[in-house]
Amino acid sequence: MLALAFHVPHSSFLGGVAVGSLMLLVGSWMIGPGATTFLLISKIYPLRIRATAMSIATVALWAGYLLSTLTFLTLIQTLGRAGTFWLYSLLGFGAWLFAYLFVPETKGKSLDEIQATWTQR
Repeated sequence: MLALAFHVPHSSFLGGVAVGSLMLLVGSWMIGPGATTFLLISKIYPLRIRATAMSIATVALWAGYLLSTLTFLTLIQTLGRAGTFWLYSLLGFGAWLFAYLFVPETKGKSLDEIQATWTQR
């Protein structure tokens, strides 16, 4: 929505769309990838390496957040405001597609069953 709003020149709705988009982003992030990432990494590693593996995965996750923060202004200068948010939309869709195709359902399964699923792959 925000990328579309930036395409409309001098839109009087841009402020409202920006605030609404950010509220929608934060709300959906908190009930979606933001929370489930930590649930997923707590279930995919075997018990014997779980603590170390979760630590490494968490550091990698926060490094990715740092990278996206550090490159934001460069992307704005290079791609423009609309282009930057189109890129973020494309990356978000790619993340959703990856999760849909490769992350197995774990609802109602024990940790042993989940580990067996990953071992079989």
